[in-house]
Amino acid sequence: MSRRTTKLLTLLLVSTVTTAEADYWDSGSWIDSGDARMRHRIQFLGDNNLVKAPLTTWPLNTVDVYTSMPTHAIDPDRLTPHMSALYLDSRELFKNALEPGLSPVKLNLSGTSESYLVRGFDDGPREDASAYIDAAYTSQYVTGRLKLWGVYSEDERSDLRPIIPAFGGETNELRFDASYVSVALGNGVITPGAQTRWWGPGWDGSLIMSNNPRGFPAISLERQSSRPFDTKWLSWLGPWKLSMFHGQLESDRYVPDTKLFGMRFTFKPWETVEFGLSRTAQWGGEGNSESLSDFFDIFFGADDDTNKPGNQLAGFDARWRSPIMHNAPFAVYGQLIGEDEINYKPAKFIGLAGIETWGYNERMQGSYRLYLEYADTRASFDKIDDFEYNVAYNHNIYRSGYRYLNDSIGHAIDSDSNMISLSGILDQDNGMFWKAWFKYAELNRDDSGVNAIALRSKDWTSLGLSWEASIHKNFRLQLGGFITTERVSELGSDSGGGVFASLTSAF
Repeated sequence: MSRRTTKLLTLLLVSTVTTAEADYWDSGSWIDSGDARMRHRIQFLGDNNLVKAPLTTWPLNTVDVYTSMPTHAIDPDRLTPHMSALYLDSRELFKNALEPGLSPVKLNLSGTSESYLVRGFDDGPREDASAYIDAAYTSQYVTGRLKLWGVYSEDERSDLRPIIPAFGGETNELRFDASYVSVALGNGVITPGAQTRWWGPGWDGSLIMSNNPRGFPAISLERQSSRPFDTKWLSWLGPWKLSMFHGQLESDRYVPDTKLFGMRFTFKPWETVEFGLSRTAQWGGEGNSESLSDFFDIFFGADDDTNKPGNQLAGFDARWRSPIMHNAPFAVYGQLIGEDEINYKPAKFIGLAGIETWGYNERMQGSYRLYLEYADTRASFDKIDDFEYNVAYNHNIYRSGYRYLNDSIGHAIDSDSNMISLSGILDQDNGMFWKAWFKYAELNRDDSGVNAIALRSKDWTSLGLSWEASIHKNFRLQLGGFITTERVSELGSDSGGGVFASLTSAF
């Protein structure tokens, strides 16, 4: 562990004096992806029909979540004490987040001794050391958020740089990640900014859009309220959302300034089921045409990889919750994303599947969630003896692949890999939040091609634990650690690990 990191962790630990119940600070117009505790709470409410909105497209719109929480026919006295408190506290939180004016200003200091290789739905530190100031102002129709970062890090994947041009070496810079301006237009909201996105029901990965990379600059258009259609012909869809964005990736890549377009449609025809349809496309960039007609060809899937190149991914996902909720609630979910198309339909699928259960435990005095998840990023993974390697997240024209700053925009295991994970969450009534995980992955299984986290084929195992709690009145502390083992054929095994810490204050 470096001396700098040791000093940082010591400073944070010394500041831990008393523990108080934690409140979430103002979330503004959007509830960010990566906050596992917030997602667990909202999903807990959703599975008890206390949030009607679709919940697999992040960031979530605060207005949509708040207005989809039923107020009629809800008697808090008929709910369990935990459910009643969660429902009332969440409504108050979202209501306060939408109040006009300046939100609490947040200050954060974070550090890690080692970057985590495979990021899931988490907001742990990305850099060796970072700090940010975060402030948002909300009016009736506009919310502006400024999140100014100062970061220091060292590139730990310099050996991949000749394959994937990207920033390397020492980094010491200012960033505006997660900053945005959000403008309501009727039942739509348009948002220029640099938000991270998570599309799909998975907890440890999304095959098409995840918060594995930093947020890239984009402008998005989304339906604000997911209320159902009034017409009887379409009302069967239930609550539905449509999200679109158009962004630009970094200039230091094989095709500089590649554009990225994405759209997602989600709907809940029944309270127990949510479906999602997703599509993204890389197009344009230096040396390629970027005319309006080219964009419409990409929009309708008419690119031909020669005169009008494009790298498209598309597919669907679903989550089904058991209607039996009293004793042993559970849900199963899955995602299939095609890396190619045949007759305008997705083909060469990569896949993800999982099962989860949740509840409230009196002995632990908190709500919990357990999930088991599997992902496979070999194209045509469902064909037992006919996998297609060096296809997923790679492209013959966009040779930097479906990546941003060397990080896969889809699943963090990148191409030609698989992973199984088992994780547990505990959200205690006293404000403490725990997460434990075990992950095992076979990375870059064919030992060739481009994979941003594994130049060679290797087996990777990780066991980790994180903890969060409020300290004093306006401080929240996160601590965590993990151990890893890596085994590369002919080179043997190597063990390692790391610790991380994050301290946030709101004023």
